[in-house]
Amino acid sequence: MVDSTTISTIATTGAAIATGLLALATFWLARSANKSLRDQKEQLRLVTYQASAMRAQLDPLLKLHRWAFKENKLTFEVENMGSGRAFWIGVDGWFYPSDLAVSAQKDGERLTRTEIQELTAKGTKMLWARPASLNDKQRFDFGTERDVVTASTVTFFFNERLAGESILDPQERRDLEIEVHFELKPRKSSVSRDVRWAGKYVDFKEARAFLQSNQVDYAAFGFRIVCRNAVADAVHGEAFGQLIMFVNEDASLEDVARRGFTHSMAALGERELPSMRFLDSEMYHEAKFVKSPPKGHPLEFRPSNLICAACLATATIPSALERGRERAFLKARDAAN
Repeated sequence: MVDSTTISTIATTGAAIATGLLALATFWLARSANKSLRDQKEQLRLVTYQASAMRAQLDPLLKLHRWAFKENKLTFEVENMGSGRAFWIGVDGWFYPSDLAVSAQKDGERLTRTEIQELTAKGTKMLWARPASLNDKQRFDFGTERDVVTASTVTFFFNERLAGESILDPQERRDLEIEVHFELKPRKSSVSRDVRWAGKYVDFKEARAFLQSNQVDYAAFGFRIVCRNAVADAVHGEAFGQLIMFVNEDASLEDVARRGFTHSMAALGERELPSMRFLDSEMYHEAKFVKSPPKGHPLEFRPSNLICAACLATATIPSALERGRERAFLKARDAAN
């Protein structure tokens, strides 16, 4: 006769075996589900890749052949070299207050305003200057609005051949002219502010007035050709016009471009990366394309520019004499080039 202890032991053993089998079944079920999920993800990745590859064959490809500013209007020649229509074609423009680092030699130690004035008094005619950073710490005001920031803005152009539509057909090449605009908006979103003011689009004259009212001496500008493809994906063209504006000197975008003071405070995109000519292999295979210019995070490479020392040694608003010196220097530099 089996006693109660034996029965209890058998029951316990049976329960343990059943629990183990249940755990094993759960493990295999979870493993199968995990494998099925991985397979589904892989299939989704392949389908997404195939769709992207097919779509890329129909993407537009914008080529900027030439550009120039006439007063505050941008004239340029652009061609759609891709096989798909380019929709919503425009120029993505941005500006931001910036700082300059001035040195006696190219890429030398940064000079203070007092040191610049001393060098000028000793007869120094030219100094080296380079964009140091974008000024994203200072607070700016716009009229009665406080704590305002600048924002990238797309200015559309319209194709007269297509009844004024913002479209460029495959292999179409056009000469265009637009007046680029920029945007001022609250630093904080309108959700947390009074909705009476969500921002304003401004032309260059208004942008300059904004900079002057906030006692900004220098500002970085940048532009890029952009469009969308047939499924509304953004397609970025070439960047151009990466320039530094002398706020109290340059009365138009044409003046800014004529000065030719360049910067590299814009992200490298898929169209700019090959211009470096050489690239680390690991970076080539693993790097991701950056689609838009950063604010406050300039690249390490910042080209130095020769600049008139008298202009830098003056007060915020140079006198007519100093402006004349600056114009004479620019004329001599252009002649030398």
